[in-house]
Amino acid sequence: MANYLFRGRASCLGSMSRVMLGLFTLWLVVEGTVDAIDLRSWDRKINDDTRFRVLSEFDNDAVLDRETQLVWHRTPDATKRVWGAALSACYGYRVGGRGGWRLPTMEELTSLIDPTRTHPPLPLAHPFNLSNVTGDVWSATTTPHVDPPHAFTQDVIGTGFLGGAQKKFAMNTWCVRGGQGMHG
Repeated sequence: MANYLFRGRASCLGSMSRVMLGLFTLWLVVEGTVDAIDLRSWDRKINDDTRFRVLSEFDNDAVLDRETQLVWHRTPDATKRVWGAALSACYGYRVGGRGGWRLPTMEELTSLIDPTRTHPPLPLAHPFNLSNVTGDVWSATTTPHVDPPHAFTQDVIGTGFLGGAQKKFAMNTWCVRGGQGMHG
């Protein structure tokens, strides 16, 4: 059985497969079974030095988390910003000549936390440079039913505490690429 990795949507019609690639449609005639490959690894934990890979394609400034398939900026931004400015900063961010960055959700930030570690509370073999971080980092996730408006924050240099803060306060910004973001 052959496995094919499609970068787009695939549907099978008997022995023909239609692959949508942006504006192009490619028809493949296949013999046998075609298995779609899901690159996400949410069903397993990677607890060794293979979890993270520094991406040379992004000038070594981005890190692929193989457990979640998210791409993180290797060094969080040193500038502290209010929540709205942090959202905008990530949207305008370019690493390795690529855009598509955003503020991570609370769930994405907490996926980095290793509850058995502190200072930093990240997996032992992480390749991130956290020297610019002097406090919590913003998440894109707002806290429900709180007035004035708050958003969740994540401590990534101390204990790993998940907290919250008024959106008017300045916090560190750590951008991510991929995943679904706050609007799914």
